[in-house]
Amino acid sequence: MGQKSIILAIALIIFAVILGIVFMISRIRTDSTDNTDTTTKTPIAEKDTTIRVTDVVNDPNVYSEITIEVEGPVTDWLNKKAFIVSNTSERGGIFNNTRRTDLIVISDKNFKLPKDTKGAELGLGETSNVLLEGKVKIVTAEELARILGLSYDEEEGAINDSNMLLDDFPIEDFRRGSIILLESVEKVQ
Repeated sequence: MGQKSIILAIALIIFAVILGIVFMISRIRTDSTDNTDTTTKTPIAEKDTTIRVTDVVNDPNVYSEITIEVEGPVTDWLNKKAFIVSNTSERGGIFNNTRRTDLIVISDKNFKLPKDTKGAELGLGETSNVLLEGKVKIVTAEELARILGLSYDEEEGAINDSNMLLDDFPIEDFRRGSIILLESVEKVQ
């Protein structure tokens, strides 16, 4: 029994030494800086520069007065110049519920009807995934009403526009928060 144990121990040591040598050789080959064969090199992935809708809504002071890129689905339209981008892909809570976060995006000009758009241009009323760039602003309900051309009720401290009663977005609940003043937008797949 003693002789079998010694032979087994020697075999394991030889195997470990061979494995160690193979490992060191493979590390030396991958750490080499030989740039002669560039066809096998993989490019470094570009850093994602888009900001999540949830981050802009939940941390408005971080992004205030900064021009950012946001990607997300257009889920609703407020008027010809403003739409809502939502983030419903995040899950959280005890029951892993989906939580919807809405961000109001406002353009300085009216959107065209979809039939009048070209390429990746977003058309009025379309609900598709978009990549947009714009400046984040923190506004009160009164400022938002002024920007959107809506009525504001000073007694209630809320947007109170009879035209918005027809819309399903609860804009009358908006008191203070982030919006994006749109600079560019395009549809993405």
